[in-house]
Amino acid sequence: MDTDFAFEKEVRRIASLLWPDVSGSGSVIMDGREHDGVFETEECVHLVECTTSRMKYKAVEDTKKMSTAAEKLRKSRHDKAVKCWFITKEEPTADQRTVCQTAKTPVTALSFHQFQARIIDARDYLQLRTKHRFGSAYDPRTESFTENLKYVEIDLPQRGSHHLWDIQQLADHLVRGDRFLLIGDYGVGKSMALREVFFVLSERYSKLSVPRFPIYLNLREHHGQIEPAEILERHARAVGFTNPSHLVRAWRAGYVILLIDGFDEVSSLGLQGGWKRLREARYRSMEGVRRLISDSPKSSGIALAGRDSFFDSDDERREALKSANFSEILLGEFNEAQIKRFLENLGY
Repeated sequence: MDTDFAFEKEVRRIASLLWPDVSGSGSVIMDGREHDGVFETEECVHLVECTTSRMKYKAVEDTKKMSTAAEKLRKSRHDKAVKCWFITKEEPTADQRTVCQTAKTPVTALSFHQFQARIIDARDYLQLRTKHRFGSAYDPRTESFTENLKYVEIDLPQRGSHHLWDIQQLADHLVRGDRFLLIGDYGVGKSMALREVFFVLSERYSKLSVPRFPIYLNLREHHGQIEPAEILERHARAVGFTNPSHLVRAWRAGYVILLIDGFDEVSSLGLQGGWKRLREARYRSMEGVRRLISDSPKSSGIALAGRDSFFDSDDERREALKSANFSEILLGEFNEAQIKRFLENLGY
């Protein structure tokens, strides 16, 4: 029941984003029957029913209910169209689609991801993103930044705790909206760790297990940018995504998990001066990162990675990044067993 309620809530949230100028929304009782969503705009009344069931009878019940309501609405709303939507958690079955197509009032049957794609085609973004570089991760044999490298699991201890994280656990908590800072020296695998988190989250989204999808940003590609929308739109164009504004809309709506790589790679080059001037310059260079963090919905997970030695102190880093509430994960060198696995993956 909790799963059904959560699913209905997500569908209604998407509907409210698709039709933001509605007069009244959400579940409504009409003629003694509850409808999962009724969204009335200036030109159309949208009736929405959603289900996690894959049974034919559920489609039969819901289409009959919407057809009856649509007939009455057309009589009372002569100047408006009435459109019916049947939204399923997974892909609608052949039987469900047939029921919707042959209903007295035509009903559009869509999966949750197809409905969400009217806000953003996340699957298209995820496919395009895999062809773009992930920070400094690359194949040392070919020097390619887009090869399908095998990830070698490394120790991920949390600073100030005895807890050891792994990639699956990080993904679990990012989906819940938790926030992490991955820090370590150059070359210890920060980009590879974030890249693996990206693939785990992408797979979960594709399998319909979570409604949020990851965006992986290379901060080295965003020198001088401070507006989150500007950063996200440039990123969308860099990977070839055709609707950059849709990426921004999905982020604002809370459907994005941000993976931000390389906070140590966006500062101005050639800085000179005393300690105070350098500290001020580092703080200014983090403006875009701070805004991405502060403007993200509170429910959105964030993982941020960079060199621990970039800042002079932990306090300076936490202030510059506004990351005081982030769990800090330390990345270290490979141990002997991990070196062996790494070399074996490369064919040695």
